[in-house]
Amino acid sequence: QDSTTRGGKMAPTTVSKQILPENTFAIIIGISEYAYINGLKYADKDAELFKNFLMSRSGGNVPQSNILLLVNDSAKYGDILSRAYGWLNSRNMKKGDRFYFYFAGHGDASNEILQFFLVNDSNPKDKNLMMASAVRISDVKGAFILPLINKGIEVVFVVDACRSNEVSGGPEGQRYFRQSILEQQLGEMSFIATNKDHVAYEDRNYGTGHGLFTYFLIQGLLGAADLEGDNNGIVSYADLKDYVPRKVRIETSKAENKTKFPTTQEPVFCCEVDGS
Repeated sequence: QDSTTRGGKMAPTTVSKQILPENTFAIIIGISEYAYINGLKYADKDAELFKNFLMSRSGGNVPQSNILLLVNDSAKYGDILSRAYGWLNSRNMKKGDRFYFYFAGHGDASNEILQFFLVNDSNPKDKNLMMASAVRISDVKGAFILPLINKGIEVVFVVDACRSNEVSGGPEGQRYFRQSILEQQLGEMSFIATNKDHVAYEDRNYGTGHGLFTYFLIQGLLGAADLEGDNNGIVSYADLKDYVPRKVRIETSKAENKTKFPTTQEPVFCCEVDGS
């Protein structure tokens, strides 16, 4: 098969809100190559696609200096907790700015309390190794997201991070991982590749090879969501919330795709500005 399972979460806000390019920042992480576990095919390309969108006219012409891109072996444990954290603190963001955190790769969970992003050098073969080499979601939320939310910065949390059942947590770990992202909302916008009961997919037939969720998210942001929505020239949160889950659900429900997509993928969007 050329399809592998991935899953996770994603997050833009009201896209119609105009923020100056110099006031938009992003940390973008994509990991296809893993040192100790089976890799993915297109997570790194998904991250690059998201970066290219932000730097495009449609994405707001965000300057490259405002984006930190970490892919594959540049996305080790220390790169996330030290390099990315230091980069973020050096940006001097202020109220009204926008910050994107995007992660594509493997995710896992030991239990309903401990959930992790698996980075390039994570070794989840036993719980002790995972504790020492994987990035806790709670640390990302506490160190990266909560301080920005408290300063009045708009945070867009985009996570396309689940995998097949090969990692130590198995199917139950996947459920804990996805559920934790939904339940630990701090005020950020979250777009999640699939709900807690399913996996997410990547396949070579979408663009040049991408995760279905990331592919249709970018297509939506580029204007397809508006064209299939209210067609008013603005890609809104409501447009995306309708377009992305619908397109992903249709693709993974097609009879001719059932061999490579055994279950339907159901993206989840949370939450709107009013908290709904």
